[in-house]
Amino acid sequence: MQSLFDKFRVTSMAAAHALMNKAMGQLTPEIIDQYIRDLSKQIGLVHDEVILKQDDVNQAERAIALAQARVKKLKSDIKLLAPQNGAMPAPDVSARLNALAKEAMSLESSIPDKQVELEQFKSVMASMNQIVGQMEAKMHEMEGKRYTIASQSRMAATQNRAAKAIEAGAAATEVGSGIDSLADQARRDAMVANDRFQRAAAKIGGGNDPVADAEASAYIKSLTQGDTATAQ
Repeated sequence: MQSLFDKFRVTSMAAAHALMNKAMGQLTPEIIDQYIRDLSKQIGLVHDEVILKQDDVNQAERAIALAQARVKKLKSDIKLLAPQNGAMPAPDVSARLNALAKEAMSLESSIPDKQVELEQFKSVMASMNQIVGQMEAKMHEMEGKRYTIASQSRMAATQNRAAKAIEAGAAATEVGSGIDSLADQARRDAMVANDRFQRAAAKIGGGNDPVADAEASAYIKSLTQGDTATAQ
């Protein structure tokens, strides 16, 4: 029995380790979820075996209790039937006493074997419960790995989105710098144009712009010189 149980224990734990190793090798939450479900199913199967073994324990305990109660009853009956003061019992009473004594001895001798069997059942059940605990620990470890992978994936996705937004912001900043340069150039061009406009307006309107007045005087002088030359 113990040898069979050892094979069962080794097979169960090997399956649990194989599932975990395969899941960890895939490193995807979906695959790990599937292996967690598979391992949970195996744990359920071992639980079923534990329940069956508990039934064996219960039956063995009842058998021992019944045997002990029967032996006690037989000894009580023998005590009641046995003649007092060393008198010889009647033949039929003697036959009855012999039958009761044989049954009591048979039952009493079987109790130690039943107790050994009960302890074996309890030992196997305890070991199976230990296996369930180990398999559940493996499953929790897989769940922890799955959570880590999922959380790291979410973090990576968030960081990638943030990096993309920062890169877009940096590009916008560069464009903004170019716009600032264009705005400065536009302001300089506007100042030059305004200055040109003011001087042109001064030529037409006779303003007080010294530059415009000087240009106008030079123009008038050239015209006067031209008229004088013609008159001569």
